Amino acid sequence: MNFLTVYEKIISKKSVFFAGLLLFISCQLLFNMLFIPAFVKSSGGEGLIDMKFLYNADQIIATIFKYSPETFRIHFYIRITDSFFPLSYMIMYSSAIYLLLHNIIRNGEFKIMNKFNWFYLLPVAAALSDYTENFFIISMMSSFPDISPLTASISGIIAFMKFSAVIICMIAIIILLIVKMFQFVSMKVFTAHRK
Repeated sequence: MNFLTVYEKIISKKSVFFAGLLLFISCQLLFNMLFIPAFVKSSGGEGLIDMKFLYNADQIIATIFKYSPETFRIHFYIRITDSFFPLSYMIMYSSAIYLLLHNIIRNGEFKIMNKFNWFYLLPVAAALSDYTENFFIISMMSSFPDISPLTASISGIIAFMKFSAVIICMIAIIILLIVKMFQFVSMKVFTAHRK
């Protein structure tokens, strides 16, 4: 069995979607109720690096230099939680895309959707970008105060790639939900006309 076959078997289960959703919600609660408020308070109002959509080396280096020792300590705990967050949205988005797409294709009218069968891999790209960005952020935080501008620039590019992939995933899910609703309504109308 290759990776795609195994991955498809995993994400094709509704229970996997709900497990990913539960992990996603748990991570969000930890971030938003515990870590981020403490982080922002200890950093004098600065947010997390990896929550910025696009940044350059100068911006990120200036941001890190504003961090207090307490901010660095909190950041360590955020990194631990953030090791689960990309996994959660990868599973949740991949499963949602896969289940919706295959349900639409199985019901027949939208054969064109077969061309988008690979879309469930977009969350994998997003998660890999997120983990790569985390690696660069940890590298910058560890090398403080000698932060490499090249490392900061690469991190900014990867952050843009991560957010772009996540946004595309969200748009794909919205489009698939709209197609599924259209399919459902058209089947109800067709059934009503046959009676």
